[in-house]
Amino acid sequence: GSEKHLSRHHAAISACPFFQVTVDELMGFDEDLLEREIDAVLQKYGVLCQDNASKARAFITQAYGQYPNDDRIMHRYMWDIAGGLADNQPEDLLAHKEEFLSICDKILKNSEREELRLDAWNMKAKILHAEGRTEEALAVYREKFVSWFQTSGQKTEQLFGKDTPEFLYWVKRNLYELA
Repeated sequence: GSEKHLSRHHAAISACPFFQVTVDELMGFDEDLLEREIDAVLQKYGVLCQDNASKARAFITQAYGQYPNDDRIMHRYMWDIAGGLADNQPEDLLAHKEEFLSICDKILKNSEREELRLDAWNMKAKILHAEGRTEEALAVYREKFVSWFQTSGQKTEQLFGKDTPEFLYWVKRNLYELA
């Protein structure tokens, strides 16, 4: 009965125009302030990454403790612990498998940032590969990532006629990136 009572009470408060205040405002939550704090944390982390990798790792680990539900903090923390976006050691991925998969699931469930969602799928595939399940990892890449023909680079060069300097510029840039 208490759930029904709370639900009716909440509905009555929500429906009453007299209060004209959100629960976040009542609790003193400021989303813009939180966003600025996280931006500052990520900026400092970026600087530390260039100067001192061990300090950067300690800093992002602390930030993850303070902001455990922020998709960008989770993402940076996971990839820092994994050793970066490339050349990951299978033993490192497997040592943190449960934590990484939990982070990936949170990002996939809650984040609207496509680049973070794709990196979560990437981590899941890397863990599958580390477990010796390479065919499943390759299936993740086939299913979740676009083909080269659907990339921004490929589409960018298609904006221009084939006999224009702009087309040649983008073709060269794309070939360089592929090489």
